[in-house]
Amino acid sequence: VLTLQEFYNSTGGMQWINKWNTSSLNPCLGSFGVTCHVVSKNCHVTVLSMPSNNLVGTLPSSLGSLSQLRSLQLNNNSILGELPISTWNLTNMVILDVSFNRMRGRMSSSIGGLLQLTELSLSANKFFGSLPNLLGNLTHLVQLDLSRNRLTDIIPSSLGDLSNLVKLDLSGNSFIGTIPSSLGGLLNLTKLSLADNRLMGTIPSSLCSLTVLTELDISGNRLSGSLPPLVVDLQSLVALKLQSNQLTGTFPSYLSNLTKLEELDLSSNLFVGSIPSSIGLLGELSRLVLSYNNLMGTIPHAMGKLVKLADLNLNYNFFEGPFPVEVFDLPQLRALVVANNQFTGTIPSTIANLNKLVTLRLEVNCLRGTIPSLIGSLATLEVLDLSWNNFTGSVPPSIGNLSHLQWISLGSNGFTGSIPASLYQLTELQGLYLYDNHLTGSISSSIAQITKLNAIHFHGNKLTGTLPSSISELGRLLYLVASENLLTGTIPPSILELQHVVELHLESNRLNGTIPSTIGKSPSSLVGIFLYSNELTGSIPVSISNLPYLQVLQLFDNDLTGTIPASIGSLPELVELLLYSNKLIGTIPMLTTMENRTNSLVDATAISSATHNRTAYGCQNNVLHSCFLSNNFLTGPLPPCFDALYSLIYLGLENTFLSINGSQTFPTKLEYLDLSGVGLSDSRVVEEILLQKYAYVDLSQNAFGGSLPASLWNASIQRLLLNNNQFSGSFPAQNGHLCSMNYISISANRLTGTLP
Repeated sequence: VLTLQEFYNSTGGMQWINKWNTSSLNPCLGSFGVTCHVVSKNCHVTVLSMPSNNLVGTLPSSLGSLSQLRSLQLNNNSILGELPISTWNLTNMVILDVSFNRMRGRMSSSIGGLLQLTELSLSANKFFGSLPNLLGNLTHLVQLDLSRNRLTDIIPSSLGDLSNLVKLDLSGNSFIGTIPSSLGGLLNLTKLSLADNRLMGTIPSSLCSLTVLTELDISGNRLSGSLPPLVVDLQSLVALKLQSNQLTGTFPSYLSNLTKLEELDLSSNLFVGSIPSSIGLLGELSRLVLSYNNLMGTIPHAMGKLVKLADLNLNYNFFEGPFPVEVFDLPQLRALVVANNQFTGTIPSTIANLNKLVTLRLEVNCLRGTIPSLIGSLATLEVLDLSWNNFTGSVPPSIGNLSHLQWISLGSNGFTGSIPASLYQLTELQGLYLYDNHLTGSISSSIAQITKLNAIHFHGNKLTGTLPSSISELGRLLYLVASENLLTGTIPPSILELQHVVELHLESNRLNGTIPSTIGKSPSSLVGIFLYSNELTGSIPVSISNLPYLQVLQLFDNDLTGTIPASIGSLPELVELLLYSNKLIGTIPMLTTMENRTNSLVDATAISSATHNRTAYGCQNNVLHSCFLSNNFLTGPLPPCFDALYSLIYLGLENTFLSINGSQTFPTKLEYLDLSGVGLSDSRVVEEILLQKYAYVDLSQNAFGGSLPASLWNASIQRLLLNNNQFSGSFPAQNGHLCSMNYISISANRLTGTLP
């Protein structure tokens, strides 16, 4: 009773789903999960079984005092800590199951003393270290499940001594080495799973002795070589899972002898050759996955004999030719995934026979023709992907009948006509992808009816009209992509108030008006704003600086005016700032954040270039990667702390009116620098830049004069443009070899003399 009381307290008994009455606790009076046996008026606990009872805490060491305990089943709880050492004293134990908890620790070699064990399950915990060899002493074991832990080292060959074992599952660990050939001696084994480890070497032929084996799963390792031909002896095999290894050779035709096989997964290997016609002999097959190999040729017509096939996945191979029409008559087919191959031909109208189809993925092939309207009869379809083919004609309105459809992609084809109104009736739809076609007409305001939409992708069509403001009713929307169309009108302010939108792509249209000031006014998840190549006017809203997750801001090639918001440098995640080809004026604001000596943030707008003191303030920006502000009317010097843009690689300031002198320093990681057409004349700028290791520098169309710097010979710049300046005199005396340079332009200057 004291042991049970301690167990109750240690595992949070007050929070159990089925609790004990601790005021009158007696194991012989039917406490939940406790079975006892009375010997000479003494009550001995023999079973402690509390699966899924919300046990939280650790197991008490006093558990080892239950000397007659035969079954300890505490699976599916939240038990922490290690198995008490005293557990190994319970030599009468037959079943030990603490799976699906949060336990940890090494497996003690003392486990080898539990000689009566028939079932040992420690799966889905955090046990670590190597397996003790003494596990091989547990010869009564029928089930050994150590899956989903953190076990390491080799699999001990002593496991081959467990001759009564029916199930062995060591998957989801970090075992290394080879598969022990001794496992071939486990002649009673029906399930063997060594999946998701780091095993290497070849598959031992000894495994082919396991003639009663029904499931073999050695996927997710680093196994190599070919499949042993003796696998044909595994006549009881129902599931063969070899995916995600490095197996080679042609498709094993002898697998067709495994007539009981229901699941065959050879995906993500290095198999070559074609699928043999003998595949049609696997009449029980319900799942065939051959994706991510190097298989080729045509699909045999015999595939149509697999009348129980529910899942066919041939993704990412080199199959070609028309797809056999017999496959479209398979009555049980639920998933047809043959994407990323070279299939040709059309979709037959017999596709309507697949009345249980849930997933149809034919993307990235060479299919052509129109989509049969009978596709709308696939009442159970949830995923339809026909993208990256050569389909033409209009989008069938019958697709609107697919009431369970969640995801549709028809992108990168040659579809014409308008978006069928029936598509807006697909209320379960989450992703709508019609990009890169020739669709015309407008986007209907009825799109708001698809309330579960999280992605709209209409890029690269010929859509006209305005962007419907009803899109703002799509509260789950994450991605709005309507770029490269012919959209006109203004950007609806309400769209910029959508809280969950991550990327907004409206670039390359004919949108006009201002960028709505609603941007940044409410909580936002925006990471990327792409509004470039439109006809937008007005200033950049200051509120854009309120977007805490913004990484990309691309507003170039518009008619924006005013100044760059002074607070734009406070965007903590900004990686790309592309504002070139507008009509912006004023100075470049500080693009770094500043901290004073007490580490409190300082408002960048409150500190001018004249008063900034580097000793008093630290500048930093470890994020900004690209900054293009060229072709604007910007003036003045570069902002303070400009060299503290520690991650800046691309900088374009050409065709501006900036004042840059020889004392200006640039970020150390810079690789691309364009200062052409700025009107610079201080030759010290050239000398400073020639000391850097840039990939590309354009200083052309300025007013640099005097002699070319002698340091030119040792410059580490790969591509240097100094043309259209006022350099004069002869080429400097040779003191290097221009080793790093692959292009230099010094044309349209006033140089004289001969080239060295």
